[in-house]
Amino acid sequence: MSFYEPTPTLQQRLQTIANVEKKIDELLLNAQSCISELTKDKQISKQKMEESSQSFRRTLNTIESELGAQLQYLAHVCVGAAHQGSTFASEKNTALAECTVRDLHEELQRLVGKHFYSEPAEQNPGESGNQPSTSS
Repeated sequence: MSFYEPTPTLQQRLQTIANVEKKIDELLLNAQSCISELTKDKQISKQKMEESSQSFRRTLNTIESELGAQLQYLAHVCVGAAHQGSTFASEKNTALAECTVRDLHEELQRLVGKHFYSEPAEQNPGESGNQPSTSS
């Protein structure tokens, strides 16, 4: 028997959350059943009421434990520990690179416009128009 348990994938975690949602629906149906039976003139037997309340408690405990596990995982992720499915760092680096490329492109356009497509400045009679400007 191995004590190693593989870390659930993102898809498995999403499936677990979907299962919890179904259990919450089941929990609400159990509560609705118990309340509707209590409001009737002819109430159900004590044994049936106990079964309904035990079903409610079991479902509630299952929901609590599964949500607790998911919250524990999220708390672990929020403190910066490595985990599968994290794309925050990659997205941040990509956004930074895109911003840098955009800034460099704008600066290059500004320099090209300034040095290659600007109106020629007043030239001294001895200078030709083909020489690059040496002023900064």
